[in-house]
Amino acid sequence: MDRKITIAVFVGIFGAGFAIALFIYLGHLIAPVDIPDGFENWSDESQILFMKNLPISHYLSVIIGQGLGILLGVVAGRLLYNKAIMPLYVILVIMLMMSTINYFSMPHPGWFLFADLGFSAIVSIGYIRTLRKA
Repeated sequence: MDRKITIAVFVGIFGAGFAIALFIYLGHLIAPVDIPDGFENWSDESQILFMKNLPISHYLSVIIGQGLGILLGVVAGRLLYNKAIMPLYVILVIMLMMSTINYFSMPHPGWFLFADLGFSAIVSIGYIRTLRKA
């Protein structure tokens, strides 16, 4: 396998992860999360109750942040290796799997997984489909 493909995939994944963290941080600055007094982070019941009472704007900042972060990771992969589009799909699938793991590791509303994966996939696949095949 070409070394440039491997480098492009790793840079795309790490770039996407960094961009996601940055976009979610900025989203939480715009719509701050108020943590109530007595919140016990280690308690499942406390986490479920906390997540259930969050307004939709907090979830939207995460959805948009993950979608744009994954898109930037795909763009970074394309800038490093522009001979094929398969590495871009590898970056996308790995990041979507990470988003799914995030969904199952913390309590979220049921609609969140579909909105998050759907937005991320549509934005990134839309970008990939506009590229000329080499």
